[in-house]
Amino acid sequence: MLGVTLYDIYMASTILGAGYVVVSAVLGNFHFSASGDAGHGGVDAGGGDVDAGAGDIGHDAAYDTGQIVDATDERRRAFSAFSPTIVSSFMAGFGVVGLVLQRGYQWDQGSLLPAAGGGLVFAYALMAVFNKLAAAASGSSHAMVRELIGAPAEVTTPIGADAPGEIAYVLKGSRFSRSAHSADGQAIARGQKVTIEAIEGNKTYVLKTD
Repeated sequence: MLGVTLYDIYMASTILGAGYVVVSAVLGNFHFSASGDAGHGGVDAGGGDVDAGAGDIGHDAAYDTGQIVDATDERRRAFSAFSPTIVSSFMAGFGVVGLVLQRGYQWDQGSLLPAAGGGLVFAYALMAVFNKLAAAASGSSHAMVRELIGAPAEVTTPIGADAPGEIAYVLKGSRFSRSAHSADGQAIARGQKVTIEAIEGNKTYVLKTD
């Protein structure tokens, strides 16, 4: 017989559940608008590289809004009832409520059902908060995509007939850059003024400005 007590179960559940939630938060799994991925002289903002002093732009930022939308939607789907974070939050709530009832009120076996209920309440509340934050981030990203359609831009890396190049544009007073494709299949030279015609997923399509 292992001699595992109900107290041991509650304590282990609390430590494992809360530990996973805390570690996830520290590692950045709860980011809803940006994820820090240092590389190539930049910071990954939801799928795009922020580049300081790249090319002709002085202070460029590659901000791939299409990828932000996809990434945000994926995070939103990830916070389901059976995601690791939500299961861990149930464990933490179960353990904490169980410890309070057992140690504070001397409930033993009778603490199991209320502890399970407390875990469910804690997990549901956390899931509701996460999904609300993710929905807000997703709405903001979609609004940014809508603002880009029809916006003027300038080609900073030549765009081939069937190969992507790069454009620079100004949004909300900040200058950004992102990869772009020709919407009509014609090559576009560097320095050419263009208009952002469409954004499909992580692909941006532009046309020469007359």
